[in-house]
Amino acid sequence: EYTDSVNVFIGTGGHGHTFPGATLPHGMVQLSPDTRLIGWDACSGYYYDDTSIIGFSHTHLSGTGIGDYGDILFMPIVGEKPLVAGTAEKPDEGYRFSHDKESARPGYYQVLLQDDSINVELTATLRAGLHRYTYPKGSDARLIIDMEPTIHGHQHPVTQIRVVNDSTIAGKK
Repeated sequence: EYTDSVNVFIGTGGHGHTFPGATLPHGMVQLSPDTRLIGWDACSGYYYDDTSIIGFSHTHLSGTGIGDYGDILFMPIVGEKPLVAGTAEKPDEGYRFSHDKESARPGYYQVLLQDDSINVELTATLRAGLHRYTYPKGSDARLIIDMEPTIHGHQHPVTQIRVVNDSTIAGKK
């Protein structure tokens, strides 16, 4: 398998502006963690030197040197947490992770969020992204869905989200 030789973390540091998340060639979504949203090193949403994750969004550009997308951000949490994650300057105020508990390969991304012990797994099909969160047993499992953030702060004139039932959420951005 040629994909066994791929290191999806190449270019995620320095000024490579790539992301390690799950995507397919010609796919409509590119699921990946966002570690920063503003600044030159935020072009892909992920910067290897960061130690906190803002959330997991569905659209990213890779290697462009200009930021855009970062739409529809999900963040699994346990209990009451602030809606705003830490920054690159103050990562301990955010949702921390370690590269020792992070792995990725083409089409798949996984990380353990260290403070809440939530395992996050992302994968993608041609038209949809799939998230799997494994919360600690007996925890107060919650999920933040944030339609506002984007990479480099681009504005969307309309954002809308609606809870349809206990297993369906609809929205547009």
